[in-house]
Amino acid sequence: EAYQAAKDVPEVLEQLPCYCGCMKSFGHKNNLFCFLDQHGSACTICQEIAVDARKMHKEGVPIERIKENIAAKYAKYEP
Repeated sequence: EAYQAAKDVPEVLEQLPCYCGCMKSFGHKNNLFCFLDQHGSACTICQEIAVDARKMHKEGVPIERIKENIAAKYAKYEP
């Protein structure tokens, strides 16, 4: 489902950081990078961010609010 979210709303995911640590450890630039390879298939945090972001986007939530909501929910997981 998360890889489908990446296909559905890449313009949203490319504006979101990922909070699993991949931005530091793998050099990912944003959440979309998690789904350009197999990393996203094994990382629950990456997957949940993508699915949550797609859901909010489809509900008409502005990108700045999506960023705030994602940070509020997932920033605590960042190593």
